[in-house]
Amino acid sequence: MKKPHTSKDRIIIIVSIITVLLVAACNKTDKIPNQDQYKKGEDGLVFDFIKGAPPEKAYEDSKFSIGLNLRNKGGYDISQGIVVLGLEKDYMEASPAKQTFDLKGKSLYSPAGDFALLQFEANTKLIEAMSERHKSTVIATSCYRYAAETVQNVCIDADVLRTRPGKKVCEVQDITLTDQGGPIAITKIEQRTIPKGDNKIQVEFTIMITNKGKGSPVDAYAIDKACGASGPTLEDRYWNLVRLKMFKLSGVWFYNGISDESSVVCRPEPVRLENNEGKIVCTTNEFSPDSSYVTQLMLQLEYGYVESKSVVVEIIRKA
Repeated sequence: MKKPHTSKDRIIIIVSIITVLLVAACNKTDKIPNQDQYKKGEDGLVFDFIKGAPPEKAYEDSKFSIGLNLRNKGGYDISQGIVVLGLEKDYMEASPAKQTFDLKGKSLYSPAGDFALLQFEANTKLIEAMSERHKSTVIATSCYRYAAETVQNVCIDADVLRTRPGKKVCEVQDITLTDQGGPIAITKIEQRTIPKGDNKIQVEFTIMITNKGKGSPVDAYAIDKACGASGPTLEDRYWNLVRLKMFKLSGVWFYNGISDESSVVCRPEPVRLENNEGKIVCTTNEFSPDSSYVTQLMLQLEYGYVESKSVVVEIIRKA
């Protein structure tokens, strides 16, 4: 006859099950994704016209819809982004012709980035009496603020002239990068140590910046003018500008164009890209490190970005 389980036996069984579960949990090797893994690639906002909206052909004096698919495929959030339509006023009109949107960037909870659909109601106007057809271009322009950031380990060389005995803990090296989850990227960080005497040094960082997207950067604080409802009203001096929002190296900092000038100076700021390339040079003040060491350099760029897409609609005279 089978002996019934006692209370003691039940406790032993329960404890054994809990132990097995705990061991299994401890041995699990799945890694929790880091947000930095989503700050890769060259895309920011990606958008295009919805097929059939606008239609390839439309009769004069008729209504139609213009639709746009938007997705934030970059690693940063978009707040109060703008899409504005550019139409031939003699042949088309839309009201409103401007809309705003918010889209989260790629993340653990949205690996592909947030998606939105914008719809505009438009209508064609009468075409010339002597014309049977007229081809008119519809332009959609997006404007939004975006960022690029990176954190890198760098070597502060206290003995650049190699006058101290012993092996160094690190060596100064240039850092080559590809992208940071957006169309504007920090592509290289060049580092130079400048000996100043009395065991003092200055450290100079040259930050190389590249526009890898199909659009154009603008001053981050001028996107409203770049996407005005009546067309772009942005002066030339605001185009192709990128701002260094943050430079941080140990106790040395530069933030939003303001720095402790006794610590570091960054110039030019903002930087104007020429042929999609630019650079900012940040130079620390003189200081006397006791020895060489590795520390983190944190960089963040801020910019606006403008890109346009177009499609042609053929307007047909009514019979």
